[in-house]
Amino acid sequence: MIRLSNPGFRMTPNPLPEPPPAALAAFLRGCERRGAVFAALQCGDAERGDVALAAALRAFRAHAAELPMAAWPARFWSLLVAAPPLRSESPVAQRAPSMRALADIAAPDRAALLLRLAGGLQEEEAAGVLGQSADDYRAALARACPRDAAGRPDADAWRQLAEAVQTHLRDLPPERLARLARLREEALAGTRIPPAGVSTAPALTASPARTPRRWPWVVLVLALMAAALGATWWPGAPWAALLQPAPKPASDAVTLTDPDIRQEALPPAEPPAARFDAEEAARTDRDAPMRADPEVATLVPDADFLAWYVVQRAATAAAAVAPEPASPRAPPDEGAEAAPAPTVVAPEPLHPRDALTRQRADYAAWQALGEVDRARLRAAARDLAAQPVETQQALRTRFAALDAMEHRGWRLGPALGAVWPRLQPMFAYVPAREREPLLALLRQLDAAALDDLAALSQRVPPPERDRFRHELIRVPAGERAAWLHARRER
Repeated sequence: MIRLSNPGFRMTPNPLPEPPPAALAAFLRGCERRGAVFAALQCGDAERGDVALAAALRAFRAHAAELPMAAWPARFWSLLVAAPPLRSESPVAQRAPSMRALADIAAPDRAALLLRLAGGLQEEEAAGVLGQSADDYRAALARACPRDAAGRPDADAWRQLAEAVQTHLRDLPPERLARLARLREEALAGTRIPPAGVSTAPALTASPARTPRRWPWVVLVLALMAAALGATWWPGAPWAALLQPAPKPASDAVTLTDPDIRQEALPPAEPPAARFDAEEAARTDRDAPMRADPEVATLVPDADFLAWYVVQRAATAAAAVAPEPASPRAPPDEGAEAAPAPTVVAPEPLHPRDALTRQRADYAAWQALGEVDRARLRAAARDLAAQPVETQQALRTRFAALDAMEHRGWRLGPALGAVWPRLQPMFAYVPAREREPLLALLRQLDAAALDDLAALSQRVPPPERDRFRHELIRVPAGERAAWLHARRER
């Protein structure tokens, strides 16, 4: 007799792996570029770094469902840092000339440095990833800091190294990005391409295992089945009545084998006792103010583009009144071919949930602008609408070609957006509790003070940026411009 608990028989097939959630795919898409650059610079070999990145992506995919989303970044970077290919320098290590100083740094200290420069982590986050205290992590950064001939920390070399890493991170070639996308998709699908030269066929044993003799049991089971089948036709058997067909019911009610059990249709459902009225729905809808704002559908989605357009229009007006250069321009070559027009790639449509998240973020950025900035954007929208369609399309094409970092900066308005590429090293990655005070501080500075702050943002080494921001917040508002200028002149 074959029992259901027999381990040799599987009653249900293995379930297929569920498709990965959109949040996990989006998280890995946001980490893959920084992770690849971190791994390649840590070991000096892009191929070896990709092996470590692929292993970290697969390991994270297997455990992500067990973690809250807030713990995902720390787990991902912990898995990547702990990858065996990144624990030592590759025998064929090769880095760009601007980043060759990384080869002279010990591997643990180099990982601490690259978590800040390539990974973009704060000191507390990076220390947690490495399993170190804050003091130990700062000591590792101090050991990794470039030094001059006298053995002192070289701030210029540090700034050049940080800029080289950011440039490398931004300018990855398309084929490299395509490879990273394949690694991500393989990790999400739970597949893995075997290394070259490795056969996936099962290995053959030297001698075949001896098959146990099962034919006597098969004969016994068949005999019992034949006897049971023959007994069903034995006349006068007590079980013969059980094999008779069930009687047809006389009414429309559906009866089961037991005549005392009947099935009847349920009556129609009653209306609910109460419903939310329109007033209660509006009171509990957190997006009600956003939906009631008429500018949400017109100005808010284009706020970053309009801020950029304000600055471009001012620059064009300044160039129009500037004196023309003394040397005449060379006449255009009639035989030369015109430069091809840049192609405009339409963005992929967002999922409704992602679209709502984006709309909320755009509206929050619009609300954070001052009334003066919002008035300037409204005037820019009217001026842009008066331009020819070809001019509008050319302007939007130029704006779409900007880096995503610049797009985020223009959401802060025309004044801050113009200097954001220089402020970004100091203010792009700050703790959540500091964002609102720092943003209010930046909006209070005039153009000269913002220029001094932008210069200092490029000059202050990454380990000292947290302390610099804290000192800046503590300076009284009326003394910040003078304080920034004095720090720049040191």
